[in-house]
Amino acid sequence: MCITAWRLNAALLAGVGAFALASPVFAQEAPVPADEATDETSLGEIIVQARRVNENLQDVPVAVTAFTGEQLESKNVVRIGDIAQFTPGFAIQPSPRNATALTLSIRGQAQNDVLATVDPSIGTYVDEVYWARAYGLNAGLLDVANVQVLKGPQGTLFGRNTSGGALLVSTGDPDFEGISGRATATYGRFNERSGEAVLNLPIGETIAVRGAFKLLKRDGWAREVATLTPGGVRDNTTNPATVFAPTGRRLSDRDELQGRVKVLVNLSDSTQFLASGEWYDFDSNGLGRQTLYKIQLNQADDNVAVITPINRYIAYFQTHPNAVGGDAHNCVGARTVTSGPTCESTLVDSLNPSSETQTQTYNAKLTSDTVFGQVKLIAGYRHVESHTLLDLDGSSLLIHSTQANIDLEQYSVEAQATGKAFNDLIDFAAGLTYFRETGTDGTFSFTNSGGNPTGTVVRQNGIVEGDAFGMYGQATAHVSDRLSLTGGLRYSIDDKRLTMGTAVVTRSGNPLLCFLGGTPATGCVARNKTSSSALS
Repeated sequence: MCITAWRLNAALLAGVGAFALASPVFAQEAPVPADEATDETSLGEIIVQARRVNENLQDVPVAVTAFTGEQLESKNVVRIGDIAQFTPGFAIQPSPRNATALTLSIRGQAQNDVLATVDPSIGTYVDEVYWARAYGLNAGLLDVANVQVLKGPQGTLFGRNTSGGALLVSTGDPDFEGISGRATATYGRFNERSGEAVLNLPIGETIAVRGAFKLLKRDGWAREVATLTPGGVRDNTTNPATVFAPTGRRLSDRDELQGRVKVLVNLSDSTQFLASGEWYDFDSNGLGRQTLYKIQLNQADDNVAVITPINRYIAYFQTHPNAVGGDAHNCVGARTVTSGPTCESTLVDSLNPSSETQTQTYNAKLTSDTVFGQVKLIAGYRHVESHTLLDLDGSSLLIHSTQANIDLEQYSVEAQATGKAFNDLIDFAAGLTYFRETGTDGTFSFTNSGGNPTGTVVRQNGIVEGDAFGMYGQATAHVSDRLSLTGGLRYSIDDKRLTMGTAVVTRSGNPLLCFLGGTPATGCVARNKTSSSALS
């Protein structure tokens, strides 16, 4: 059994570092002889898949920045977002909408929103499967074999949404070289604990399994100043001193869990089947003043006569949608101006600024070697679910907030053939692709202006359906040892359908004003669709 790494980073390292700094250095390594420097200091052969096949980076006419898993580890790159620090022309920013989502930019090409109705300019491919949405992309790098950043348009071979470039991430595949693995653990400030384990297990000569898991937990780094007491009654005569009490509890904690399992099956000497499942779970209680409030709902039409910070808090909870049950947006009609609160319970918790994201990704790849090259069939499925509550005003008052919810599924399949023809005179790549995405993307925004809020909410909800089909072919003719000519064609079809419900609604969920179509009587529902095709 070969264990490649068992490591524990703890406070002991600080003592070792202090001893090293205090110790004088008396010797220096001798310089490497000139005849040995070429072999020991050269980068060696770097293999990339910028043209859908394994090629030496120096032979590829594409601007590529590539990293192996060992190089990423040596540079202390722990997340995708860290790669931009070592890649010229590449910028990565966390999305303000969700901590797990990233916005990617190459050479100024960027899409700054992660809504389901807009597509990125930089295509992200993980194990050759396109990830349409960036949720979960900011997870830790877990058992990554290599990362490649392709700069500039990648239209012919990658097609959809690669006008600025493409990000290719390859994770470790199972192998038959024996049982191997590694485990690491770290401890840091704010009681941060993380652990990672990887195990490769061959089962006979035809099946190999590889599992990788990572867990991170961190306590909050900010403290809550005060909270509503459990018995605090929200009305105009409440003594603020009895409603608010200091707590000192920590905010902005972080819990992450990642897992991946791959199974490789040798069906024959020339055919392999690779299946994988990947799971990611993220939970953070965020940072803000609207935190873990437990309040007694009193009367739905309470008014606040005196505008003070305390009474603004009280007024906020009088009409904020999250103050009515676990999810007030699903509690339609249960609370009206005259009847008072009847939704589930009169003692409820409001949602604090928080972010929860779960993703599931399943891939399957069938690879067969042929007389001309290789044929692949690649299928993928990904489900993304995320719920985020944002404090938009950023002040000490509960004034403006938005709750964002997405639930999206994608399906994709690609048939691909690569190889050589005419006595290796021509290299070619050709394929067919199909992609489908369905789901919902919605927000609920609340604004508390003044001491007597109206209790209306801006609700935006979209049901998204999209289908994309593509066929491509590219060939490189080697005219001589020093001259090659490359040409390619791609035909693309893109169909999108969107059902929108955009309106100002009452706290009971009834539309008052429509934004983009429909009428309040019909729920402000509008439908749109678009279809396009192109030969490039």
